[in-house]
Amino acid sequence: MKKFTLSYFLFFFGTVLFYVLIENKSLFFELQNIYKIQENIWKPLLYASNYVLCICGLLILLFSKHWIVHILSLLLFFFCFWINLSYKQINNIGITYSDLNILVQNIGFGLGKQSLYQYSSPIFISFLYSLVTVIFIHWIRSEVYKPRFESKFYFISLLGLLGSFLIISNSQGNRISMPSFYKIPSLFAYVQKNDLYVGDRKIPFFNPTSTGFDHIVLIVDESVRGDHLGLNNPVYATTPYLNSIKDSLIHNFGVISSGAICSDYSHILLMTGVKQSMLPDQSNYTRINPTIFQYAKSAGYHTSLIYSPGFEDKPKGYMTHSDFNFIDTRYQTQMLHPDIPFYELDFKSLDYLNETITKNEKSFTYFLKYGAHFHYEESYPENHKIFLPTQKANSFKKRDKTLLTNSYHNAILWTVDSFFENLINNLKDEKVLIIYTSDHGQNIMDFPNIAITHCLKDYAPQVMAAVPLFLMSTDASIVDSLSNKPKSNFATHFQIFPTILEHMGYDSLDIKKEYHSSLNTSDIRDIQPIFFSGDIYGRGGFFTNHFDNTQYTQEGNPKD
Repeated sequence: MKKFTLSYFLFFFGTVLFYVLIENKSLFFELQNIYKIQENIWKPLLYASNYVLCICGLLILLFSKHWIVHILSLLLFFFCFWINLSYKQINNIGITYSDLNILVQNIGFGLGKQSLYQYSSPIFISFLYSLVTVIFIHWIRSEVYKPRFESKFYFISLLGLLGSFLIISNSQGNRISMPSFYKIPSLFAYVQKNDLYVGDRKIPFFNPTSTGFDHIVLIVDESVRGDHLGLNNPVYATTPYLNSIKDSLIHNFGVISSGAICSDYSHILLMTGVKQSMLPDQSNYTRINPTIFQYAKSAGYHTSLIYSPGFEDKPKGYMTHSDFNFIDTRYQTQMLHPDIPFYELDFKSLDYLNETITKNEKSFTYFLKYGAHFHYEESYPENHKIFLPTQKANSFKKRDKTLLTNSYHNAILWTVDSFFENLINNLKDEKVLIIYTSDHGQNIMDFPNIAITHCLKDYAPQVMAAVPLFLMSTDASIVDSLSNKPKSNFATHFQIFPTILEHMGYDSLDIKKEYHSSLNTSDIRDIQPIFFSGDIYGRGGFFTNHFDNTQYTQEGNPKD
């Protein structure tokens, strides 16, 4: 009897140790953090007790007397263990609320194939590790460890699942150090329980007081880092065309901070103009407040959405179907041209922009580019391979910074510089104001310990938020009006929305009551040099990061 009891204890202890070392190294940190916040032992003790309960429940199911329960539990264990371990190799955390929320909402760019390629190595390694683990567990149950658990003990597993869900709910998705067998179902339930507001938006807060520019285009690039444009950094020869027109057509704000470091978060912030103080957006301001399309409609503009990577005509990111009611024309370029290569999508989208601009009516266009999304070798044609050597097109591993950077610079040369050369030549006779930025920056092996290029679910390095910003036009009157405006050293994404409103004819005093200061004023005391990572809705980890603008001059060039 003593030997039997000791074997149970040793096996249980070994299982706990296995999970802590493989899946939940942050468990002790979270327990310590809870203790510091609560200043008592009870909550960390409850957390630890639920972890032990989860391990007990998992062992009861995996070593069940009933063969079907054992097999089904083993399959679920394999799936959850594999998914979590794959994420852990990529982000050092494991799957989080934000990750699962993205999967559930299907809010990506249709780049699932690319993501699988990019992270094929950790996914495959995790698959093998998980497969070996379940085979080992099954062998132990069949050949080594004979004791079987009756169905009367299954309630322990249900208690562990309930406890995991309550912990995730009460911590708003921040406390997730528990076995993936319980974490992933609990996170999934939490995602369903905490869906965002879906309904009608508020009407615009004020009316225009004057006539704005005839045509306004907001171009939001993908994954373009501001300090890798030659326009902002003479070390890099990535923008020869833009350099040639920088003194005549461009009002450059240099390298600025994006609002967020994930595409979908950045876009909804740009579309709604919410203030920094409204984040985390637990009141759903980005889902309730009027969008830039509503203000454009109110000011008499024809509204268009050009979505280069759009593969279906459905709301993406955090837009809803009701938002489409205020967009007169939608162009989903990839859906309309499924057979052209990725690097041609933005150039094909220029045809739709020309079609919009040449109509005899005022227009506002939100142009979402395909840009320089990793894998960078898919973002430009083979005959534009200028910077050498480059990363191999079939290699998604980031091991050589020089190869990766050369590939990225070729992508910028094509998707930014060549793109604008085409755009300016097409619109040279039109009165168009163009505002250009990117959704987020890139970690180009600047931090080798961080495997991902952006969208980190933790405190993030500022290279993930370093984006370009400039205003440009071929019309002399527009260029002259821009040249009289100040250029802030602390420009951010949060100033783009109010800037567009001013150029649409809305009064600056009205705008300042609801939004941040625009780029057209030197009064930027309400703007902080910060950006946000994690989930902007506060349902998972949410992090405020400092952006050091002093690294760049007012023109955007890095200081010596």
